[in-house]
Amino acid sequence: MPVKRLNMRQRDQIFDIVDEGTMMDDDSDYSGIPDALNEVFARIYGYRNRSQTRNRGGKRPSRIKKINSWQAFIKNNSKKREFRYANGKLKLKKMGIAYRKTRAYKSRKR
Repeated sequence: MPVKRLNMRQRDQIFDIVDEGTMMDDDSDYSGIPDALNEVFARIYGYRNRSQTRNRGGKRPSRIKKINSWQAFIKNNSKKREFRYANGKLKLKKMGIAYRKTRAYKSRKR
């Protein structure tokens, strides 16, 4: 977790909570102090509840995956007739030859 410099207001909030805990009598309940400190730190560092980070259906948000230049070439040219057989399969060898002639391939090899 990256260390963040606290401003004076944030420091005062933390010290107030700690001071309240030290000023209590011996038979007082200290259980609320960690919760109060957690709330302050959550506001400072921007933490959210786990329920807020999940989207509909309880699944985690998916990451955006980057595709490389070959995958982009396949995606853009797979519908072209010159790269398809009559039964619908792709002519990958011909696509590979065409891809090697592109600027994306040549710049990747440098």
